[in-house]
Amino acid sequence: MFCICKATVIGVLLLLVTPASVAAAEPPEALACAEVSQINRDAEAGNPQAQATLAKLYRGGLCGLSKDDGNAAKWARLASGKGNASGEALLAFLLNRGLGVTRDDVEAVKWARLSAQQGYIPGVYYLAVLLHHGWGAPRDDAEAIKWARLAAEHGNLPAAGFLALMLYENSNTPKDDIETVKWARRAGEHGDGGAQFVLGRMFLKGRGGLPRDLIEGDMWHILAERSGDGGTSTELAQKHVEALMSKEEIAEAHRRADAWKPKPEVGALQE
Repeated sequence: MFCICKATVIGVLLLLVTPASVAAAEPPEALACAEVSQINRDAEAGNPQAQATLAKLYRGGLCGLSKDDGNAAKWARLASGKGNASGEALLAFLLNRGLGVTRDDVEAVKWARLSAQQGYIPGVYYLAVLLHHGWGAPRDDAEAIKWARLAAEHGNLPAAGFLALMLYENSNTPKDDIETVKWARRAGEHGDGGAQFVLGRMFLKGRGGLPRDLIEGDMWHILAERSGDGGTSTELAQKHVEALMSKEEIAEAHRRADAWKPKPEVGALQE
């Protein structure tokens, strides 16, 4: 009997967390680069938004600045001390990863929660990640799902993919399955590998209002494997389902995967 166990799916979740998903550009990078000298002066003068922006520029090595997590943490902490939500989200990320600072998950949860409580969507998403993994606080999937759903409803694609994975793990009713498919499709159609993995599983099982379709399920597993987000679990799932398929069905799944194009990320989906 083949299964994708909970521990394996958890491994997929780790791949969804990226600096870009935690700290969106604010203002747009082009504007920040045009005004980097002024941003630096404003940050030195104590402007929290300038401090948060400068932290992001150092974190990314943008606008001619050398990548420097120590400076990123310094400016993010200064911005956070003045209640800047984007600075708080970035500081939470740096503390959780031990980048430029000593790793401190309790502090990471503190700053992520403060950011989330202000409605800053990357902070909302990162709080969900921390709570799901039990980093800095007892693991709490119910609260993690709540925060991830909020971020996903505001168009945050990484949160939508993360939510799909958590719902897949915690699904107990047909209603849960329908919501899982909703978010897996939302993120998967834009190229999120974790969501594609879940969508493949739901097609293979015929759950969430989807027909049982080995070809379509295999296609989504192929896409997840190509994205690099699915890891060993996706490779195993793909091998398992293809053992049940004819050569013609396997060829069709690969043909569909080769022809597939992600939907463009527009509007709120870029958050």
